[in-house]
Amino acid sequence: MKKIIIGMLLATVLSFSWDGVVTGTIGKMSIADGNNYDLRLNINGATDICNGNDWAYLNHSDDNYKTYLSVLLTAKATKQTVSVFTTGNSAGYCHIGYLVLD
Repeated sequence: MKKIIIGMLLATVLSFSWDGVVTGTIGKMSIADGNNYDLRLNINGATDICNGNDWAYLNHSDDNYKTYLSVLLTAKATKQTVSVFTTGNSAGYCHIGYLVLD
């Protein structure tokens, strides 16, 4: 219970600097190539991650891409809850900038 309260408090404080914050289990993960929204992530039950999009992305060229991927795959395999913090890019898509594994 203590972890949940701390996680919710952290999410609330951090959400003021992000375009979108969602918490849930990982739904679909799609992989593309060529800096074309390389890893696309859906959160179960989330219909608006940011800017009306139901998915968020990372590109292979992003800092810590491998760390994000490792955490996301672990969370998906173990059905753990994650909080995903995103900012909208110039095209309106949701770029993942921060991740919390609950």
